[in-house]
Amino acid sequence: MINLKDMPEQPGVYIFKDKKGSVIYIGKAINLKSRVSSYFTNKSLLQPKTLKLVSNTVDISFILVESEIEALILESDLIKKHKPKYNIALKDDKSFKYIVVQKDRVVVSRGEEKANKQTKIFGPFPYGDSVSLIIKSLRKIFPFRDCLDSKFLRYKKLKRPCLYGYTKICPAGNKNKLIKTLRKSMIRASENEKYEEALKLRNQIKKLTNLNYSARNSFEYIKNPNLLADRANEEIETLVKILKKAYPALNKLNRVEFYDISNISGKSASGSMAVSEMGLIKKNQYRRFRIKTKDTPDDITMLYEVLSRRLKRKDWPKPDLIVLDGGKPQLSVVAKLPGDFNIPIIALAKRYETIVLFNRKDSSFSEMQVSQTNKGLQFLQRLRDEAHRFAILYHHKLRASFLC
Repeated sequence: MINLKDMPEQPGVYIFKDKKGSVIYIGKAINLKSRVSSYFTNKSLLQPKTLKLVSNTVDISFILVESEIEALILESDLIKKHKPKYNIALKDDKSFKYIVVQKDRVVVSRGEEKANKQTKIFGPFPYGDSVSLIIKSLRKIFPFRDCLDSKFLRYKKLKRPCLYGYTKICPAGNKNKLIKTLRKSMIRASENEKYEEALKLRNQIKKLTNLNYSARNSFEYIKNPNLLADRANEEIETLVKILKKAYPALNKLNRVEFYDISNISGKSASGSMAVSEMGLIKKNQYRRFRIKTKDTPDDITMLYEVLSRRLKRKDWPKPDLIVLDGGKPQLSVVAKLPGDFNIPIIALAKRYETIVLFNRKDSSFSEMQVSQTNKGLQFLQRLRDEAHRFAILYHHKLRASFLC
């Protein structure tokens, strides 16, 4: 049965099925709920082919992924597998394009490729524009080399870059130098109060750094469509085991909230609340807080204001755990919070990724150090990144309006 309310606001692939249970269409989306809902919101705006597709659809399933690139690749492989009637039929795999990611360059190839330790192969892609979109998206994230080794070595001997190198489209294979240059530019932009530019550069650095992370092979998602949910469940169970030593009554973590403060010299300060439910990020549950009590640097007082305002919101779902970005200073605000709330509140100190605990009964602190590979810690880190990103975005929005 079709139930759009159950659609998550996350990237993934959606699958339309007819009354026989046959797959008739496969698509991708950055926001599954928004994309799938568009088919059913106003049918009068649909093209005849799309209208026929919708009228023949009786069930929709989806597979969550972690990025737009993963969604593109998974969509391609699922179309190849199911050959849905409303997608363009795949007739000859050898005629389609493959994206070949090598150690220091990215190239597009036609025909089957063989992967090895130095090479990753993505494809085949049923649509040529899909390949163009991926390459264009990658170039926005980071410049890369796509020339033959002969050309690269020729310009290397000349001790000068080619035209692409001059225009910064190609970093001539030096990723670390590129990151260093971007960081300098980011700091300079921030010092000159060019906050939007600084934010853009920070995101580029983060994405470039994250290239060390290998995107999951689409086969993993095809084999287990609930891959992300299973990972989330494992992370939450691991975190419960860690915290149960300090909170024996803690048996579940259905809802976790992470808080962060963002400000420059106290101006246009803001707080953010990132939310996870059942281990999965819930962006529609995120909340922003514009700081009202301070306009000078004081993260502790600001954090107290945010938590006080949040705890007064009885119309919001009660969290099973609250996490603060910081260490003992940030966690000390718990002792000042009014009321007798029964919610565990911890902090995550970034320097050594230490989990900091606070006992309200005797106002004592304790620390927990876990392995960087611990699934529970990785969950907290991911939620912290979300809270930080959300806080920075709102802070820059407030800053921009202040400067105007």
